[in-house]
Amino acid sequence: MVADSYVSQLAGAVAEQGAERKCLKYAELYAAYKFQPVAVETHGPMDKATVSFISDFGCKISECSGDPLDGP
Repeated sequence: MVADSYVSQLAGAVAEQGAERKCLKYAELYAAYKFQPVAVETHGPMDKATVSFISDFGCKISECSGDPLDGP
Protein backbone atom coordinates (compact mmCIF):
# COMPACT_ATOMS: atom_id res chain seq x y z
CA MET A 1 0.00 0.00 0.00
CA VAL A 2 1.25 3.48 -0.86
CA ALA A 3 0.48 6.55 1.23
CA ASP A 4 -2.02 8.89 -0.46
CA SER A 5 0.50 11.75 -0.22
CA TYR A 6 2.81 9.89 -2.64
CA VAL A 7 0.27 8.56 -5.14
CA SER A 8 0.09 11.63 -7.36
CA GLN A 9 3.83 12.25 -7.53
CA LEU A 10 5.97 11.53 -10.57
CA ALA A 11 8.08 8.37 -10.62
CA GLY A 12 11.34 9.00 -8.81
CA ALA A 13 10.10 12.11 -7.01
CA VAL A 14 9.73 10.27 -3.71
CA ALA A 15 13.28 8.91 -4.00
CA GLU A 16 14.53 12.44 -4.65
CA GLN A 17 12.69 13.67 -1.54
CA GLY A 18 14.12 10.81 0.50
CA ALA A 19 17.66 11.64 -0.61
CA GLU A 20 17.14 15.31 0.27
CA ARG A 21 15.85 14.35 3.74
CA LYS A 22 18.89 12.12 4.30
CA CYS A 23 21.24 14.95 3.27
CA LEU A 24 19.59 17.25 5.81
CA LYS A 25 19.59 14.61 8.54
CA TYR A 26 23.28 13.78 8.11
CA ALA A 27 24.54 17.28 7.22
CA GLU A 28 27.08 17.12 10.07
CA LEU A 29 28.86 14.22 8.35
CA TYR A 30 29.81 16.37 5.35
CA ALA A 31 32.60 18.01 7.35
CA ALA A 32 34.43 14.73 8.04
CA TYR A 33 33.16 12.24 5.44
CA LYS A 34 31.98 11.97 1.86
CA PHE A 35 28.26 11.31 2.30
CA GLN A 36 26.17 9.74 -0.48
CA PRO A 37 22.51 9.16 0.26
CA VAL A 38 21.03 6.13 -1.47
CA ALA A 39 17.27 6.34 -1.97
CA VAL A 40 15.24 3.72 -3.82
CA GLU A 41 11.46 3.74 -4.01
CA THR A 42 9.59 0.57 -3.10
CA HIS A 43 8.28 0.39 -6.65
CA GLY A 44 11.70 0.74 -8.26
CA PRO A 45 12.77 4.30 -9.18
CA MET A 46 15.98 5.70 -7.71
CA ASP A 47 17.02 9.32 -7.28
CA LYS A 48 19.51 10.67 -9.85
CA ALA A 49 22.41 10.88 -7.39
CA THR A 50 21.94 7.21 -6.44
CA VAL A 51 21.96 6.09 -10.09
CA SER A 52 25.14 8.09 -10.70
CA PHE A 53 26.80 6.75 -7.54
CA ILE A 54 25.98 3.12 -8.36
CA SER A 55 27.19 3.55 -11.94
CA ASP A 56 30.47 5.16 -10.83
CA PHE A 57 30.93 2.50 -8.15
CA GLY A 58 30.42 -0.25 -10.74
CA CYS A 59 33.00 1.35 -13.03
CA LYS A 60 35.54 1.48 -10.20
CA ILE A 61 34.94 -2.20 -9.42
CA SER A 62 35.44 -3.03 -13.10
CA GLU A 63 38.66 -0.99 -13.23
CA CYS A 64 40.05 -2.76 -10.16
CA SER A 65 39.10 -6.26 -11.25
CA GLY A 66 39.95 -5.80 -14.93
CA ASP A 67 36.68 -7.55 -15.82
CA PRO A 68 34.33 -5.40 -17.93
CA LEU A 69 31.39 -7.53 -16.78
CA ASP A 70 31.89 -6.31 -13.21
CA GLY A 71 30.81 -2.76 -14.23
CA PRO A 72 27.35 -1.27 -14.52
